Amino acid sequence: MEVHIFSEQVNLALDEILQLREKGPSIDDVLIILEIEQRAHENGLQENYYWLERILRSYQSRLYSGDVSGSFEIKYTVLFYLSLEATVSSWYW
Repeated sequence: MEVHIFSEQVNLALDEILQLREKGPSIDDVLIILEIEQRAHENGLQENYYWLERILRSYQSRLYSGDVSGSFEIKYTVLFYLSLEATVSSWYW
């Protein structure tokens, strides 16, 4: 019985993956993920883990040149535009 349920769940997950590959995410799915990310960001800010992670990543970045704020700005500006481009292009493909 358990194997049957497991098999059903695997098939449902594979069907969902195929649908996402063919049609892409719906606008509602994207909005839900953005809301989840926003909540995680807000929680991180409250717990200061957000800033600790950003500082550590800035020091570890290939872009680090002795100025943490400079490497932070360059890195996250590039990441923002790349994620925006990927999101917009996925709407059209």
